[in-house]
Amino acid sequence: MTSSTDTAGHPDVTELSDLAEGILAPTRSADVRRHLEGCEPCADMQASLEEIRTLLGSVPEPSPMPQDVADRIDAALAAEAEAPPHFLRVTPKPG
Repeated sequence: MTSSTDTAGHPDVTELSDLAEGILAPTRSADVRRHLEGCEPCADMQASLEEIRTLLGSVPEPSPMPQDVADRIDAALAAEAEAPPHFLRVTPKPG
């Protein structure tokens, strides 16, 4: 992965997310960690990203869609697939 720093040398949000996910290249990961030690705004952003990641991980599994709703969606999709295509007729302007 390439470095995504701004003109002031701060890593962007994507790079901070990649660091949290453990997918940032090892050498870049070390550079970003050193940066976070001395840059409070970036450290705050990293903490916010970690908080969001934790919160998203604690969201319960959604309940399944009710069968009657799934049946209505399937029926609507099947009807749409059987319908003739709609064509836009373009009439040239008299010139």
